[in-house]
Amino acid sequence: DLKSWVKSGAWALAEGIRGNESLQWLGMGGNMLGDRGAMHLATLLANDACCLQSIGLGGNEISDDGATNIAGALKTNTKLKSLGLGGNRIGDEGTKQLAEMLLTNGSLQKLLLSSNIIGDTAVVHLATALETNTGLETLLLADNPFSDEGGEGLAKVLCSANKTLRTLDIHNSQMTNASEKRARNKKK
Repeated sequence: DLKSWVKSGAWALAEGIRGNESLQWLGMGGNMLGDRGAMHLATLLANDACCLQSIGLGGNEISDDGATNIAGALKTNTKLKSLGLGGNRIGDEGTKQLAEMLLTNGSLQKLLLSSNIIGDTAVVHLATALETNTGLETLLLADNPFSDEGGEGLAKVLCSANKTLRTLDIHNSQMTNASEKRARNKKK
């Protein structure tokens, strides 16, 4: 069937570009890769010979398992600058693993996580990682169901510790005006 072909195609592609020293950008959005395809691509990203600087995996039915595999690969990858995982099914556990990766990976500059199912707990983990991460410049979290608790965690870090994040997109979350007021008061 089509799904198994796409997943085996991800394996073949990962194997095929493993030694490629010129490919810098790989866009694979909307290909139904799922967690198995993400696992194959994680194997590629963990390889020292991988020269990819940007990978787009949006809309691929990747869940926490796939995000965990990718996060594990990026703990040692120093070449990837941009990771696009928007429009998947990544929840709190997968995002928590990505946050842990940010504690050791200072080379990733863009993390795109819009339109997943990321809640407050995961956003607080991301905020904690941002306290020490000095590489991430763009974090997209739009269209995720986190609320005041996650927003306050981000506000606390942005008001004090993090000086490198330049773009933060959190539109269409479930934060309220009360969270905004508390964040402003903490900054004073």
